[in-house]
Amino acid sequence: MVSTTTKPYRLPSRQTAAITPVLSRLGERLTAFWNSRYYFPAMLLAAAFPLLAGQTLLGVGIMVLAACAYLALCADLVAAVFPILLIFLLGTEFYDNIGGLFLEARWIAPLAACAVFFRCVRFRGQSFAKGACTKSLVAVSVATVLGGLGSLSAKDYFSPVALYYAIGLGPAMLLLYSLFQSVLRQKRTYDLGQRLAALFYAAGLFTVLIVAWVYIKNWQLFVETRSSIYFSYRNYCATMLLLALPMPCFFLRKNGRHLLGLGIMYGALLMTGSRTGLLFGSALAAASLCWAFRYSPWLQRNRQKFLWLLLPAAAVLAVFAKRMFLSRLTGGPLMSPSDSRVTFFLQGMADFAASPVFCRGL
Repeated sequence: MVSTTTKPYRLPSRQTAAITPVLSRLGERLTAFWNSRYYFPAMLLAAAFPLLAGQTLLGVGIMVLAACAYLALCADLVAAVFPILLIFLLGTEFYDNIGGLFLEARWIAPLAACAVFFRCVRFRGQSFAKGACTKSLVAVSVATVLGGLGSLSAKDYFSPVALYYAIGLGPAMLLLYSLFQSVLRQKRTYDLGQRLAALFYAAGLFTVLIVAWVYIKNWQLFVETRSSIYFSYRNYCATMLLLALPMPCFFLRKNGRHLLGLGIMYGALLMTGSRTGLLFGSALAAASLCWAFRYSPWLQRNRQKFLWLLLPAAAVLAVFAKRMFLSRLTGGPLMSPSDSRVTFFLQGMADFAASPVFCRGL
């Protein structure tokens, strides 16, 4: 894992004086851990063991506690982003039953609310800030909360899934945006771009583990079909891998071992069976490598070796991709008229025409 060792991010004395010495020391230790080289490996292991043991809710609980601790006690809010990402990645097991996840982990919402409130008290005056997108997000929040009025029944409007989307895509996004607008303006002793790249790099590796675990559990089916295995959250995993795919090239400037990270994530992207992942992932990987060639001294020194390695790898990849996507790209058009992407678009237009003010809700 990429080293992110830096000097500790210390709390301003005005803020430290507002809390007890015990909480102050705990916050400083959490911050020191965040700035150490052990943060990402430790968080990955803490999420990976419950996943592989079939105790997903345990992993979610560990990450929720970590996120709330960093949210409440650490001045650098970026430290809370990685456990939050791992919560959503671990939650893929409940992709088809989000309501079930809410029932199993209904304690998360009050705990998160307490952490946010405690942060507002502890770091008062620095918790929220306006940004260029504040007005737009306020409008989105109003739309998500009021959407469906007059069309949805009270039972449907207040269902766990409806509240998750209405609040999560509206007021919660506005709250997070306001928090990060304040935090990202703070001075740091580390390179924020490098730290965020390491964060998404680690999230991409965990997504690789999720995809690999699907194939391990369905190995016999994979051997029989020799094609991509369907799982309901594959597009979700593909999206995360697309976000993380360029990150190894950022570190490729100094060390060639990150070529392996790029290759593993691209391979996992193909294993998802996502057609969007195949098309955009290939383009993104090629563009990332071109960028790395321009700015990586290591690649420039080893250009000839890399090109000799790239040619056979491309040939193997072409055969592999064709085999993995054979069941999805033959026997008809690339996208059927009955595909959900098409039907949802048409249904959205019909819903808007029927209720142009509040529409049908999320």
